[in-house]
Amino acid sequence: MKKIILGSVAFTLVLTMAVSLNATPANAQLQNMGAVSHSMVSKSSTTYERKFHSYLTTSWAKANKYTVSKSVTATSSVSANISTAGLKWLKANFSYNNTRTTKSSIGTTIPANSSKNSKLAFDVKYKKHTYDDTTKYKFYETNTNKYSYQTKTYRVTPTVPVDSYIYVKYQ
Repeated sequence: MKKIILGSVAFTLVLTMAVSLNATPANAQLQNMGAVSHSMVSKSSTTYERKFHSYLTTSWAKANKYTVSKSVTATSSVSANISTAGLKWLKANFSYNNTRTTKSSIGTTIPANSSKNSKLAFDVKYKKHTYDDTTKYKFYETNTNKYSYQTKTYRVTPTVPVDSYIYVKYQ
């Protein structure tokens, strides 16, 4: 499994690979003629999940307020063998390469209960959807002067940040 990390934060994606090969003689000399078709087929409904990302403060404290002065970014990622066409499709259709950041909240004051230990926390809401990325390749068998085809399918579940939350977390 290849891991592609875009930006400062990446989330691992589950990848399942299935390869279907037409019968090709063991002694065949194959020349790859390139991809002849590509498809991205939905394999799930779109789900949303809010996940803890990080603390914006380092220590627990009995604070009465927090002023956000730190920028945190969560980015899209995919850890998979994905075709170039599949990656292009994700960018166009799934908002892949989105980022979520707290930059718009810089200078915001968030009240806290000073009788309890607390930290400032950052959560991210992610959109997930599973696809099968299928590419059919054409090969020329030099010893038989015939064409054969190979199909590769990768199961890809991109995770894209769609919203972010800053809040006080109590111990």
